[in-house]
Amino acid sequence: MNTNESNFFTHGLKFSILYYESNLGGVFLAEHYNAEIQYDEQAVRTLANMQYRVFGGKIRIAVIAVCCVFLAIGVLGNLSTAWRIFFLMLGCIPIPSINLPAKIVAERVIKQFNGHLPSMSYDFGEASFHVETEQGSQDVRYSDVFRLIEDDHSLFILMQNKSAYLLNRDGNFADIKKRLSQCTGFGWVSPRKFTQVSLRTLVQDFRATRMRSK
Repeated sequence: MNTNESNFFTHGLKFSILYYESNLGGVFLAEHYNAEIQYDEQAVRTLANMQYRVFGGKIRIAVIAVCCVFLAIGVLGNLSTAWRIFFLMLGCIPIPSINLPAKIVAERVIKQFNGHLPSMSYDFGEASFHVETEQGSQDVRYSDVFRLIEDDHSLFILMQNKSAYLLNRDGNFADIKKRLSQCTGFGWVSPRKFTQVSLRTLVQDFRATRMRSK
């Protein structure tokens, strides 16, 4: 999904093995893992949230840092009770809405499709994966993948151009997961809460990220 509203998908993975004849006349076995996806509203919200967590990380950190400053002033500052309450409120109010930009993008996409979210099909080959929609098709290079993320329910393919793809952990998803890891050279990382971030997790994320060209 571009951050300006596209590339959401979910549900119904289907896998296959394709056989073809090699140039030498023998039979060569090529594994292609196919996924057929129908978008739904929850997938849109899930993917938008993940994109914002990854590509909007600097904004999130800045908001949290400002909140911490206000909270510190409210707790430690030599202020009157009224001013303490004021700074404590300033420190707490932004926290519940920290993911608001992702929610806005997701609801705009849902409204744009007017409840008729499209379907997609994917073919994960050895050199790239093929994406086909009602509007057309394209081949996506594994070298353009920025990061691979997984949680308890989904697999996320984040691209260098800030687009993203989502797969539910249905069926035999392990084959696609292995194919993506082998072809990109990345391991899979898990999303973390702010309190779970450490030097060790930052190093892990750095090693599992392809630097974007400027």
